[in-house]
Amino acid sequence: MLYSSEILLNNELRKELSCKASSASKEYSSETFAKRVLDLYYKALNYGVITQRQARASGVHY
Repeated sequence: MLYSSEILLNNELRKELSCKASSASKEYSSETFAKRVLDLYYKALNYGVITQRQARASGVHY
C-alpha cells in the first residue's frame, strides 16, 4: 500500500513527465525542465515509487 506522500509524488511525477515539449518550453527552459525531471526521478527512487532498473531504463544515471 502506498503512503499518501508516495501517491502525491507519483502523481507529480506522472504529470511532469506527461507534459508536452511545447508546453514545457513555455514554462521552463529545456535545461531547467531536465533538472526538474531528474529531481523527480531521484525523489521517486528514494520513496521506492520506481526501481533503479526503471530509472536506468529511462536514461537516468546517478
